[in-house]
Parts: sequence; C-alpha cells; structure tokens
Amino acid sequence: MLSSARLLAKLSLVPSCNGTPRWMAALDEGHIVREQDAANAHGAPEIDTVEEEIVLPKGASWNFTCKSAQPILWKSYAASFHWEPPNVYPVDFETDDPDKPYGSVLMLTDASAKQVGRYYCINVASYDEEREDELDDMVAEYLASTVYVYVNDPEHPLVPVSSPVFRVQQYDDFVIPCKPTHPEVEVELYNDLEGNLVETYEYSNTQGYKLSFNRLEEGGFYYCQVKDKPDQRIDFEVTIIEHSLTEYLTKPSIHSDTKDHVPLGQRIRLVCKVNIRAGVNLDMIWKVPPNLNPAVRDARVRLGSLKLNPVKDAAHREIASRELIIERATMADDGTYRCEVMDVNGHRNYHSFKLHVHDSGDDYVMLREENNLDDINVRRNANGKTAPIDIVIEYRSYPANITYYWLKDDDIEVMAGHHGKYELTHSETIVKLRINDPSVTDTGNYTLFVLAGNAEKSHRIGVYVYAKPIVHMESKFVKPNEEVSFTCRSIGYPRPEISFMFLPCLEVPWRNCSASRTNKDKWDSSSPAISSESSARLTPGGKGETPIAKSRVYTLTPKQPGVVYCRATNLEGSEITEADLLVSDLSDSVTLEKEQPKEAITVGDHVTIVCSALVYNYTKDITFVHNDKELQESDGVRHDYSPELYAWQARLDIAHVATEHEGPIYCRAKTMTGAVESRAFHVEVLEPVAPMLVSGKSNESLSVDLHDPLKLECDIVGTPDPKIIWLKDGEPVRPDENSNRVQLTKTTLIFEYLKTDDLGMFECRAENKMGTIEKYWKVDVRTAVVRKSVIYIILSLLLVLIVGIVLVSLFYCRKKKEVKAMKEAGIVNFEEGNLGVYNPELALDEQADLLPYNSEYEFPKERLKLGKQLGTGAFGVVMKATAQRIMVNEDETTVAVKMVKKQTDNEVMRALVSELKIMVHLGQHLNVVNLLGAVTKNIAKRELMVIVEYCRFGNVQNFLLKHRPHFIDQINQETGEIDSSIDKNQLRWSKCGYQYNSGSTQYVDPKKHLNSKGYVRHSGLQNMGMVDSCNTEVTAMTSVEVEDLNSVNSNEPLWRSNYGMDYKGPARTVNTTDLVCWASQIACGMEYLASRKVLHGDLAARNILLCDDNVVKICDFGLARSMYKSDNYKKKGEAPLPFKWLALECIGDNVFSTYSDVWAYGIVLWELFSLGKVPYPGMEANQELYNKLRDGYRMDKPQYSNQDIYDIMLNCWNVKPDSRPSFKDLKSRFNAMLPDDMRDVSEECL
Repeated sequence: MLSSARLLAKLSLVPSCNGTPRWMAALDEGHIVREQDAANAHGAPEIDTVEEEIVLPKGASWNFTCKSAQPILWKSYAASFHWEPPNVYPVDFETDDPDKPYGSVLMLTDASAKQVGRYYCINVASYDEEREDELDDMVAEYLASTVYVYVNDPEHPLVPVSSPVFRVQQYDDFVIPCKPTHPEVEVELYNDLEGNLVETYEYSNTQGYKLSFNRLEEGGFYYCQVKDKPDQRIDFEVTIIEHSLTEYLTKPSIHSDTKDHVPLGQRIRLVCKVNIRAGVNLDMIWKVPPNLNPAVRDARVRLGSLKLNPVKDAAHREIASRELIIERATMADDGTYRCEVMDVNGHRNYHSFKLHVHDSGDDYVMLREENNLDDINVRRNANGKTAPIDIVIEYRSYPANITYYWLKDDDIEVMAGHHGKYELTHSETIVKLRINDPSVTDTGNYTLFVLAGNAEKSHRIGVYVYAKPIVHMESKFVKPNEEVSFTCRSIGYPRPEISFMFLPCLEVPWRNCSASRTNKDKWDSSSPAISSESSARLTPGGKGETPIAKSRVYTLTPKQPGVVYCRATNLEGSEITEADLLVSDLSDSVTLEKEQPKEAITVGDHVTIVCSALVYNYTKDITFVHNDKELQESDGVRHDYSPELYAWQARLDIAHVATEHEGPIYCRAKTMTGAVESRAFHVEVLEPVAPMLVSGKSNESLSVDLHDPLKLECDIVGTPDPKIIWLKDGEPVRPDENSNRVQLTKTTLIFEYLKTDDLGMFECRAENKMGTIEKYWKVDVRTAVVRKSVIYIILSLLLVLIVGIVLVSLFYCRKKKEVKAMKEAGIVNFEEGNLGVYNPELALDEQADLLPYNSEYEFPKERLKLGKQLGTGAFGVVMKATAQRIMVNEDETTVAVKMVKKQTDNEVMRALVSELKIMVHLGQHLNVVNLLGAVTKNIAKRELMVIVEYCRFGNVQNFLLKHRPHFIDQINQETGEIDSSIDKNQLRWSKCGYQYNSGSTQYVDPKKHLNSKGYVRHSGLQNMGMVDSCNTEVTAMTSVEVEDLNSVNSNEPLWRSNYGMDYKGPARTVNTTDLVCWASQIACGMEYLASRKVLHGDLAARNILLCDDNVVKICDFGLARSMYKSDNYKKKGEAPLPFKWLALECIGDNVFSTYSDVWAYGIVLWELFSLGKVPYPGMEANQELYNKLRDGYRMDKPQYSNQDIYDIMLNCWNVKPDSRPSFKDLKSRFNAMLPDDMRDVSEECL
C-alpha cells in the first residue's frame, strides 16, 4: 500500500449519473499507482482506493473493494484500545479477475466519528488473531493492505474511545489515542488535571501520542483536547504496571533518516532500537529485501555494531540500537526491511519497515485547496469587522521536505510579519496563509509555489473582499479655452461602475461652486449632465484597472468654472466625490506686475502697476502699500473685476514718476477666510539718456569678396533702451524666410554669404524718448582676381600630395606584408589578444591566438644562461639553461628553454606562440608540464624563448625501454589481481605522490613536501593554481637508439619536442604498481586539460615525462590539432599524423575532441603495460589498418596487463565516442587499483 509520508487527499462524495457515489479528486495519481503496482507484484491484497487516507462527509456511505489471489478478510484495529466500529459490513464475493479471484467489499454506512480508524485487508493464510499488533508489519511485508478513514464530523472533532483506561507495562512505549476525526483538527495532550502540556512525544494523526513510560509516577490522568477549544476534550487514565523479574523483549522500532522514501543513488540509513533490561545479552539482526535475507557487509552495505545507551531516569534499563547503512541506493533496495531481536533465553520480537526507492524523476508535488474551492468570498459583518481569511492548501510530495512561497497577483511576494497582516504556517500535510483584518485591497489572486526535490507545482486561489467603493478625484486649474481632464479612481468589490456630472458656476462674479457644498448624496438628474456639455467625453482610465480598481477620465473644454462630480457604484453601495474646475489666465493665485511702460522706468514716465487675485479664493479687498503707507484712490489706486482673468484687480497709476517713488510697492489681498497674502514689486527710476554710439564711426565703407559672410553690429546704448530698426537703401531689412542666409537680431545683422544684389547702403536707426541716432555702412562686393603666385602654390601642393600618396602606398604595402607574416606566425595582438571574440564554449587550443599574454611571466634574457642542446625537432630546438631567481628562494634553477630555429616558417612559430599562450592561461597542475617564464621582448623579430620545467628522466617511453630488464611484474598469475607485496623489498622507487628517499625504503608524506621549490603561480584567466609537489623539471633530448623507439620517432610531426632522457644514474626497478600510478596521474592531467577546454591531439608515452617522486607530466598539448588542419603543411607533406594513436573519427572525419583523447589514452595504457612497445606491432599505419579498426579489430591484451586493465583499454577504444569513459572515471578506476595505504594520498595528490 501507500506510504504514510504521502499527503492526504480529501475527497468529496457527489452523486453520479446513475445515482451511485463517486470520488472527486484532482491529484496526480501516477506515483501512487506505481507503488500499488509494486505492492501487487509482491502479492499484497489490492484495495481499490487511490489514497491510503481518505475523508468522508458525515452521514455518507461508501464501499471499499479488496481483491487478492488468496482468501481475504477485513479487520479494523486500534493499537491502544478495543475498537469495533458500528455500521461496517464486510461481504465476500468472487471476482472476474483470474489472477485475483477472491474479493471482499467493506461497506461503511452513516459515516460518523466512531468509524474513524485504520482498516486492513489481510490474506487469511497469514492472519493470526493473537498477533493483531503485527498488522502494520504484515503491510510492510506485502501480506496485507490498509486504508485509513477520516470523517468530517464537526460535532465530534476527537476520535471517541470506548474504554479510556489503560494498563501499561513499565518501560514500554504506549500510544494514547488522542487523535482527530479530521486531519485539519489540531489536538493537544495534557498530563494531570492541572493541565501540564505533554512536550516529549511522537505524534501521528492516525495513531495519537506515543509516550515512553519508564517511571511509575508517569501514570495518572491525561486528557486530550482540541487546540484552543477546552470544551472539546477526552479524559484518559494510565496505570503503570511495575516491571517484574520475568523478562521479555518489547517490540523494536525502526527509524529512517528519510522517512519511508529515499532518492535513487542516495544513502539509506536505518536505525533499530529496543528498550531492554540492563545486562541482558541481546542479538540484533537486520534482514533486507528482496527476500528478507540477513544483511551482509560489502562495498555498499555497512552494519554498525550493537550499541547500548542508558535510559534517562531508569538506571537499570538500556536502549539497544544498531544501524544499517546502504550507500548509493538502487531500485533493488526497494522493499521490506526487518529488525529481529533475541536474547539468550529465546525471547524474540521483530519490526518490519517498508522503504521505497525513488528516481529523481519521480519527485512530485500535489496540491489542492482543502474544500476544493477556487475562490474565497468574504463580507464585513454587522459590526463592520471581517474575520481573518485562511487559505489552506493540502499538499503531498516526495521528498517530504518542501520549500514554498506565496505571490499575490503574480507579482508581490507575501511575507510573514508584514505589520501583522499575514501569517504563514505549514505542517506535514498543509500550507496555510492567514490574512488578518482583510480589506478590499486584499482582493486578488494568491498563488502558492511548492518545491520538493526536483519537482515544483503551484496552486492559485482567488480572494474577494466585498466592499463599498472608495472614490478619489483631484481639482483642476485651467486657462480659458483649454481642454482639461478629470481622472476619477475608485476601489471596491465588485469593481465599481463610474459616472460623472458637471455643475457649472452661473453666479457672476464667478465663485467656487463647491463652497456651497451641495448635497452629494443626491444625484440631481435635472442638473446639466455630460450630454449637455458638447465638448465633454468619457474614456477609460488606462493601465491601472484591476479586479477591484477602476478609473475613468472625463475630458471637456469648459466655458465657465464649475464642479465635476464622480459617482462610483457597486452591489455594496455607492459613493460620490467632487472636484473644483477653476478657470483663470493668471500665472499664480495672486500676481503683481508692471503693465506700463514695457521698458525700464525713467523719470517722467506714466507707470501702471496691476495686482490680481483669483475670484474663487479672494475678496475684492486689495490694497497697495508704499513706504509703510497704504495708498488711496487719491494716490492713483482703483479697483475693478476682470472677467477674462476670473480675478479681482487693483491698479496703481503714477502719472509722472519721480525718484521719490523708488522702492518696494506691496500688494495685499484678503482670502475668503480673512487671511492676508502679500506680493512685492521693486520700482527703480532711472534718469533718461539719449541714444549714443559706443564704438566705431557713424559712416563706414566695406569691401568684401563675393560669397564671403558679412556681420554688421549696431553698438548703441541709451535709457530707456532704444528701439533699433535696420534699413537697406531706405527699406526695412527682413530675415530670409526660406533659409538662414540673412539673420537679424536687435543689434546685429548677419549674412551667411553675400550675393551681388546685397551691395548697397545699410542703416541702423536707434530711437527712444530722448532722441534718435543713425549709423551707416556702404557695402561693395569686389571682383575676385587670381594671382600667379596662387597658381604656383596650388601646383606645389598637388605635387607634394602625389609624392605623399606614393610614399604612403609603399609603406602600407610593406606594412601589410609584415602584418600578414605576423598574423601567420600568431604574433599580431600578441600581448593584448582579442578576448572580445573569445568563445569560452569552444576549445582553448582552437582560439590560442585570441588569448592575451600575461606579462607577469616575462623573464629578462640577461638572467638566462643557455647551456647544451638537449634535443631538436624539425624546426624547433630545446636547450638546457640556468635561470637566475626565476623561483622563490632559489638563486639559480635548471630549466629547459624551447625556441624556434632561424629561418623557420610561420606555422612553427605560430605553434610555439600558441603553446606559450595556452600554458599561460592553463594554470598550474601537478601532472602537466608547467610554464616558468618566457622571453618575448623581440617577438616581432621572431625571437621567442619559452621556459619550462626541466625533467632529467625524460619521456616515459624511453624510460620503459631502458628499464625493461628491471621490471617487476606484480600481477598474481592465479587471481589476475595486482599484489603490491610481491618483491616489496625491491621497491626502492617511490609511491604515487610520495617523495623518494634514497636512504630508506620508507615513504615520505607529500603533505610535508608540498613544494620543495616554493613555486606557485596562477592562471591569467582564472584563479586556478595548483602546487607542484615534486621538484620536477622538463627536458628534451635526442632519441635513444632503441629499435622500438626509432620506429616511432622517425619522420616525426613538427610540433613534437622529442623529449629524451638526461639521466645517467644506475638503472631503477619499475613495477606494476608504478604503471597503475602513472595511468592514474595521466588521467588526472588529461581531466584537468579537458576541464580547461584544451584538447591534446597527440597523447602518447613519448609525450609523457617522468619526474622525481614518481610524478608524470603531460607535455606538447593543444598543438597537434591546429597542425593537422594547416593547409600549408598538408601541401608540403611535412606533418605526418600519429596514425596509430588517432581515434577512428579523427582519421575518417578529421573530428578531434576529448573523446579522441580518451582513445589515445587507451593506446598509452597499451604502451605502459607492454613496457614501451610500438602499438599494432608488425602493422603499417595505412588504410588497411584503418579498415581493420573500423571493422572491430583491437590490439590484444599486453603482456603485463590483467583483464581489468585490458577492459579499460577496450572501453577507451569504443567505436562510439560518447560511449567512452571520461578521464574522471578513468582516474577513479585506476585509483581503486592502488594499495589501500596509497589510495587516499593518491586521490589527495591528484
């Protein structure tokens, strides 16, 4: 049957078409059906309900049908008390299913609280009436199925108990049946009649409170009540029976870290516990699926030892426990687990537990509102209050732990503690949102989002709070004949409808109509409405419309001021608001301005000053004050009303202004409420001055070239400012309307260019009340004369221009050739690169030209002392050198320097530049040859030195060939396993990742020798550095004269460095463990290259260097593929392919990837375990070999390999690239072959 961790689905009974009840559910049943199928496959009886727990309405009737391959019976059972539910009738029948011919129907009628409990359908052959307490074990063992029935009985929220008196054996766990009839009812258990809340317990809605009774005084009275409802309670009495000397074993319990589900691939941890008498010799056995066989330790299964812990407050009792841990759960781990306990006297007991293993794809979430509601509608009560709104969403999920959040209207996150507005709670079955003091603004759609594992689901429910409209509209101030819009906004539910009415002010002088406060509650249809205003129109209010908010815009061009009324109406009532429409041309409510003269005031002028105040807010009581004296009519003050301005006005006329009138003049206006507002105007009286010429002569003659610009300035001043008029030949000058050729300002006349008809007499005339003055310009347009000198100058310039063009062209061609050559050599943008077009998704070696060079690696050439030549390739050379202070705390360091030969071509130079940039941006790694520095100052002249680590042992192939006679085969010929103890006394070599100590056969912990050189450097692209744990250096040397080696090195590709051996010490022994260790390190280095998007393309034993401390390093990476694709070398035939190391897709389709490097890694393994032999011995690298490989041919197992290692080679040579193992997997597989004392250190080192 179904797990109790699943969410309860509450179902409602509704009549179907034929009058019989049917279930209404909207939950996804896929996961449940799969678990039912698993139970049926084990032979469990099949109950026709989808859910394990259901809710029936009070008084309902329902049938449960059970089928099985064996005779069955129905049993109702409660663990703590005798329970015989009324109106429950089982009826047996024969089914039409040949696989399950036995059937039985359990009929429940007139559902009530007395029927709440668990019902079991049991195979008769497995049932023992004396062992009813094992029914749950039978369900776990697929011998029975079960369903739990709730009844929604509001009058009886607690399950009734027929006999609430219990006798409990001391030290036993006992369940007090304090449980609800409906899953949403919260119950509490109290001890003693005083009401002490029980705090230490295990609780389940379907069982009650599970308590441990270790002390006699824990007996007594208990009572169960509904939370916050003390009138709903049941009393219990518990009597503790003192423990006797007769010992028996109580039923053990099983606890799971993940309840009864566990994700596929995760750890299973089960703990079995039992309460026993101290000193009892106990045995505890775990049995596991599929056949309940005893658990056996292996690579995945761990059995803990039996642990005994004292019981608090019971010195002579103990809790015995034992854990079972299964790593990386598989589907085979799904099923029944049993914990069996037994003592020396033969007492036994057991407990069974059913555990389901789920794939991550089986994660799910199911949601439903508790009453299947889509909307919640609330209204305020008679007191104007609204009860809190509870949104209760039932959930069911796997895994059981969830995270969740609420959104309102898909936008606003609902947060707990928002001024006490929201309360968010959840339990194992429900998520609840409570909205306190709900108002119309809480109306909206509330969406719950629940996440469980990889599954996510949401549930939306609408909340609608009915409310009378709230209306808002603002008053407007508008100028005459100007269009005005009133926006009326209303909030209410249901969403209000909006209408308008305009009431004009007909009283003259105009007044504020709203001042009279007409009865807004009376919508006067006889008043002029919208239709009476010919300019009025009604439009929607825009984007702000929601289910509760509505807005409308009333637009009109008013003929007079008035009041706009807005009425909002819905089913809950209506509300009216008003807004004033005020019309005036004033810039402010009170203004004080000079009406005349327009210009500055001078002695003797007639001056008029006007003070205006809006008629809607002010009275006509307006006064002027000058020198602290209120001016009267005798002083030139008069009052009037301006209908155009809708304002009261007061005018102050001064017929002949004099200097004594200077100073501030104040206007004071009184509001309707009696307040006084003041404005000020400062009067400045000047002495008049006649116009006068400031600069220049009054008559001037100008000769200008045709099409030249002309600017005439009339620099004349006077008081008041003179009025200036421009004339040409006595006629007024007007600006050019079609262009800006002629521009005219008060004192300036500008011609952008002159035409022939522009010559003539120009006049500037300035005039004020004191007089007039004129200024004249006579303008002549002269004829252009071309001189010989100008011709000579032009010809000279043309000659210079031609010579310049020729020189620039020659320079450009030469520069273009240089740039082309530099581009082919990869030198263009060497330092800065071109990261703008760099694509991090593509391989690094394909984009090396785009990478910048990190100047931190630049090393002074004068501190580099070159030594002997170590090796040479087709176009490159490697020198041994000494570098001063290239390492921290080291004066001189032996290094290897890679250079290109003189007169080499661009492709080889480009390859070395690419290698340098890749090493700069690759970062440091233990199993990759690391960059120490570079000399690039004269790179434009093709002078480039790449400084790398020096390694005296050379490449692995040479080393194996030389030391082949000293190899120790550690493969046990009987078992095929690697036995590292074989000839252990001869292992003077070092272990993987350990430092060699020549004075002893012991090994040194690498943690104490992280970096003998103290050198750490980071990548330029990412902060990815790794400490080099061995004092290793790289070198290149000419080939060793060995037949196998010569056959490989002949006619080598251009990029290959020919790293050889520079070690002349005694021969060293090599063993199988060394080869496994090297294979693991090579996989580690290749995993790092692949993670940095670098493809090797030529992975072979000759490109793997052996260093001190038994560390191997990969070299010449990231270069081969670019050389393969070079058209230049394809034409020259100078780039032979490492055919025997290439994957099929490289040869056939020219496709290179990490998968092709894995193929080459398999060839490297063959080289290692054949001790340096040439792959495909006796075969030519030609089309015939390719055809054989394509047809399935693979090399035989090498002499020194076992089957496990050969299987890895075959996996690497899979014809399907994506079926080959990853380098991470290869590293792990070889690490697992290392001895236990090396494995942890090896993994840490790698």
